[in-house]
Amino acid sequence: MVIDALADKPFVITIAGNVGAAKSTYLLAVAAEIYTAGRLGITSTVASLLPSQVDPLKQKLVSVYNDGQPLPPTPEGEIHEGYVARLQFENGERRSLALYDVPGEVIRSVQKVAQSGRFLYTSDAIILLLDPDGFPDPNAFLKPAVEGVEMAGPQMVHNLADGIEQATGQRVKVPFIVAISKSDKIVDWPAHAAPIGFPAEVQKYLEDESDIVRNMLVAQGLEPVVTAALSRFGAERTRFARVSALGMDYEHLGYGGSMKPDGCWRPIALALLLGRV
Repeated sequence: MVIDALADKPFVITIAGNVGAAKSTYLLAVAAEIYTAGRLGITSTVASLLPSQVDPLKQKLVSVYNDGQPLPPTPEGEIHEGYVARLQFENGERRSLALYDVPGEVIRSVQKVAQSGRFLYTSDAIILLLDPDGFPDPNAFLKPAVEGVEMAGPQMVHNLADGIEQATGQRVKVPFIVAISKSDKIVDWPAHAAPIGFPAEVQKYLEDESDIVRNMLVAQGLEPVVTAALSRFGAERTRFARVSALGMDYEHLGYGGSMKPDGCWRPIALALLLGRV
């Protein structure tokens, strides 16, 4: 994976989650947001993809968003090719942002996290995607796309932390963002106005969003996930977010037709906010 040779140390983020949590699609959506906006969401951070990634990205965007072809899951034992973005912060600092996902099978086992997830335990931050299909209320969401692969949220958190600590011999001390994937399946999100200034307003916006998602997880019966995340990664390094890699109207549309990534930058911005040095 090529990085910006003149930038400071790369900031590496791993995307984890169950099989079917849309990790690969989320990475594509983040790259799409960066490519189209030229910055990281509504922050003041200028962002661009490496030129070598643009043409392959365009092909995937057409396949997923125009033709409605879902991305295949990352095979067990393989690392997603990922994306690298150049980031330019207001203070002039430059960082390469490296993003990749690990197969859902990896986080089922502490041993696999320590062995197969070799980049995971050297990451600067982790984003855990939770698919709302697996939430406790079966009447509120669509059935799981892949039967029999769900792992309870708290166990995913503990396996990630245990695997990293087993591999490094140290307590895990990286930002941990728990993000609800496919958040457009949840129709009763509270309205929340976007900020109008930088950077304090954006930071407040992200913190408010974190509180909203945390409260939603608790309301949906996933308080054990919240508790596990806070206890293993620390309250000062744990935040919550919502993303929609497809931006679908699940109630009225099939796959394809009217899709647009929404809010995929939020977990990335939170991770950078908590982990930049």
